[in-house]
Amino acid sequence: MAANDCSGSVAAGRDRRRVCCLNNLPSYLEQPLLAKSDRSHTNLDCQMFKFFKQKSAAEGDKLYRITLHVGRGTNTEMPANLIGAYVPVFVGADGHEAAAFKAVAEVRSRGFSFIDIADGQIHELDPYQWNAFVMEVWSDFATEFPTQSKVIEALRTNFVFIGPYASYEAQTPRTP
Repeated sequence: MAANDCSGSVAAGRDRRRVCCLNNLPSYLEQPLLAKSDRSHTNLDCQMFKFFKQKSAAEGDKLYRITLHVGRGTNTEMPANLIGAYVPVFVGADGHEAAAFKAVAEVRSRGFSFIDIADGQIHELDPYQWNAFVMEVWSDFATEFPTQSKVIEALRTNFVFIGPYASYEAQTPRTP
């Protein structure tokens, strides 16, 4: 399924659900992390890459986006007819593994069960492009997101923000 294709389905065991890609990001705002073996095939000196390196490590943690697939778990805020959701989690961490652990710990602390990283990717975002990212991807929910200045400030401490949920209901099997 292409990154912008909303016609695909995701298989989870015998249950199949339709998924719409809510988190399509323009390439200038986000860069998926590369495995070490892939780095030798990437031109790290290109102008595009330098755009992502505006923040030095001394300024604090990096900003990551991870889309998690969660189940109801013990959470009581999710409406009764829903059994799970896909949710973007934005976290400040010193690396992608720490970001994943932090994101999962946050959804579990809210009573959700962690199922998987929905798209299998952890994305590093430029915190200095946060406002542009929110307006490009989440313009309908922009007032629900923290401002860029708050994100940059919170990265110095312990930033975690859970974005809008894309929930789904249980599907009954079709009979032929």
